[in-house]
Amino acid sequence: YVLPPYEPWIRQGLIDEIRSQPQQILDLGCGTGSMTLPIKKAFPSAVVTGIDLSPYMLAVAEDRSRQAGLDIQWQHGTATALTQFEAGSFDLITAALLFHETPPDTTQAILSESYRLLAPGGQILILDGNQSTLRSLEWLNNVFEEPYIQAYASGNLDAWLGKAEFDDVRTKDVFWLNQVTRGFKSEVG
Repeated sequence: YVLPPYEPWIRQGLIDEIRSQPQQILDLGCGTGSMTLPIKKAFPSAVVTGIDLSPYMLAVAEDRSRQAGLDIQWQHGTATALTQFEAGSFDLITAALLFHETPPDTTQAILSESYRLLAPGGQILILDGNQSTLRSLEWLNNVFEEPYIQAYASGNLDAWLGKAEFDDVRTKDVFWLNQVTRGFKSEVG
């Protein structure tokens, strides 16, 4: 109930921030593919992989991609330790509505793993709740009934990305309830 009826516009906010023509894309916490499918449509020649902890969500995602005629790789796994992928395997990593679902130490582990997985010059993009809005509207956090929303709201994705060594970190508001945060892996060393 957070995104409709503007869900396509909000998800487009992430796609609009992609600053390259990525060929290897990883979508973390992909769920049923609500962000993964639009990414694949936007970059049809890219190899797109969706990762999620829930095999049930992945079954739905696979069915949705099959019905849409989209070739997407779906994998079961945890975003904190994606050892099946070599360092530098992706030039774009995305995460939509994931970090308000994770405790801060897990968030930091996911961001560090993302940094490892990105090729030099690669980009990470995160679509999630607007931390500033969530901080100022305490009642809204109670409506969502998410166990880690308070920690997410009081945190700062820009700082978390900086701690994980990302450069050129910026957050952009998408309407009043969402934000897109981006960072890049340095091309040097």
